[in-house]
Amino acid sequence: MSELLLKELKNIKDIPGLYIGCISLVALNYFILGYSVKEYQIEGENQKLIVNLREFESFIRKTYQLEGGAKGYATLISEISKNDEEAFHKFFELLEEYLGKSLEEYTNGLS
Repeated sequence: MSELLLKELKNIKDIPGLYIGCISLVALNYFILGYSVKEYQIEGENQKLIVNLREFESFIRKTYQLEGGAKGYATLISEISKNDEEAFHKFFELLEEYLGKSLEEYTNGLS
């Protein structure tokens, strides 16, 4: 995830209905995947990644003592959540724990 994507995620966290239509990890995951693909098409290898999704997945596995496998962050979070809305909130909780600060604090420090 790039700096720009983290800024967008902060906006989504604050007003999810405006950006992705609902409070849903499934919808958020589609947004992140689409945004990441477009960034790669524009920036290629030059994009500055702040969050490596594979490292984030490893962080989730370690936090919840989950076995390895081919499951991505969205599937892992969904499996430890009661429903999609809870998974949405859990994503942001885990992301902020991974970053070591809140998205608001993090994005305020970006240029």
